Amino acid sequence: MEIIKKYYSQFSEFTFFLYILGIMSFGRIFAIKHFMVSKIPMFVTEIVLFICCPYVFMNYHKLLKLPKVFIFAAGGFFSLGIFHLISGLLSGNLFALRDSVLSIYMVFILISYLVFLKPDNFKNFLKILIIGNMLAMVVFKYFLFLAVYQSIGDINKFISCSNLSDLKGFNFGIYSNIFIAFIFSFCGMLKKNINKILMFLLLSLNIYTVVSMASRSTVIAFIANIIFFLLVLRGRYLKLMIAYFLTSLILVGFSYYVDFNVEKISSYKKHGSRLTSIVTLFKSILTIDRKAQTINIDCAQKLCVGESVDQIENGLKSYPEWARKKTFATEYMKKILKAQDNLKYISQNEAYGNAYWRMVVGVQAVEFGLQAPILGKGFGVYPDYRLANNQKMTELNKEKFALYSQVISPHNHIITVLMKMGFVGLALFLFINIYAFVVGLELMKKCNNVFIRQYVMAVLGSFVSWHVLALLFDVIDAPMTNMFLWIFLGMIFAIRTHIDDNSANKGFQYETKF
Repeated sequence: MEIIKKYYSQFSEFTFFLYILGIMSFGRIFAIKHFMVSKIPMFVTEIVLFICCPYVFMNYHKLLKLPKVFIFAAGGFFSLGIFHLISGLLSGNLFALRDSVLSIYMVFILISYLVFLKPDNFKNFLKILIIGNMLAMVVFKYFLFLAVYQSIGDINKFISCSNLSDLKGFNFGIYSNIFIAFIFSFCGMLKKNINKILMFLLLSLNIYTVVSMASRSTVIAFIANIIFFLLVLRGRYLKLMIAYFLTSLILVGFSYYVDFNVEKISSYKKHGSRLTSIVTLFKSILTIDRKAQTINIDCAQKLCVGESVDQIENGLKSYPEWARKKTFATEYMKKILKAQDNLKYISQNEAYGNAYWRMVVGVQAVEFGLQAPILGKGFGVYPDYRLANNQKMTELNKEKFALYSQVISPHNHIITVLMKMGFVGLALFLFINIYAFVVGLELMKKCNNVFIRQYVMAVLGSFVSWHVLALLFDVIDAPMTNMFLWIFLGMIFAIRTHIDDNSANKGFQYETKF
């Protein structure tokens, strides 16, 4: 029996790391691989969970070292999620399976905790992270190439649009932020010049990946990453992190020059358009001139429903404010029009309309959730999202509840949890995460082992960037991004167990080999 347990544990750990490698390297394309079981798709993530569940049961006694208060809170959140999942399925709502990421995926906490109770697996994770990131840089560059040329139409006949949309480049922004956190944390421990050069190149490529997508969410998470490490790093580690970051900007700038001279596309104009859009939108909301605010919101709605800039511009001329140029909308429409001329593949609602769209979705999701404020509306139940002109945003595809279902996420994990699990679920969720973060900060302070301290720092940096992204995007709703939250929680408590057992120095003797 012990032999079976030993080999199955090794097999489970191998599966766990292989899964992380696939996700880090290929993102959504890897995560959506599946086979059908009675017309219900079984995805890669669920298969990994299925394989690893016996591993958890065989080692259940080790889980007793988890803090009791954490077990209670996490168990409560998990139970509430299972209750909503079962309730949804019993009512014949298969969309409840989509929201199971909020409950069933919490098993990754236990898997991660058990995996990282073995000290060598911390270094194995670093290896997977590096290999996966190198592969991801190749895949992302391919994605960028396709995105540019498919949009222009030069090689459209050679490319499958569905394959490009499946790739979802935004996920690589998340993985890059995680990798950047580990580089910032460990750059001071690199001894060999070849390792320093490799990490410098990968840092530059990952920063380039984050900013070249012109995604406000990933850039904000990157900034949060930098701020976190500026606050927690000290001495030589802080100086090296700043040196690595500033030097890498040279290579990032060179990459921009090469890429966008070859491809004849200026990414910074897309950045400028998006930055202008978000500033303009909030100015519109805060402006005292209610008439101007009405005009701005009207413009955003029209962009969302596909009206052209010319049509909106002509419509604005009916307002007296157009002639007096007292509205932000007037000048903003001109900027959008200029951006359209310079960058043909920006959709008309992408810059201004997208920001407005998310606000509408967020507000309606909160209103919907407050209809059942205690335990939430449950899994697989969604608001009938509508624009102010009462136009319905989308229609659910009931035959494709797993992929291409047209489900709209609130793009904010706090609102998502509140809507689906109420204030009870939200309170438990916040407690779980705040408690784990505080534990991580305490570990950094009291740990004398350099490797462990930097590892905790890297995990907390990744944890922070994950939450920042989750506030701005549908990170918690997608398997390939959701699971990293639970994995990081498991890692934090595994390190805590190592330190409490006084086994840290015994298990981490190889930091000088980097």
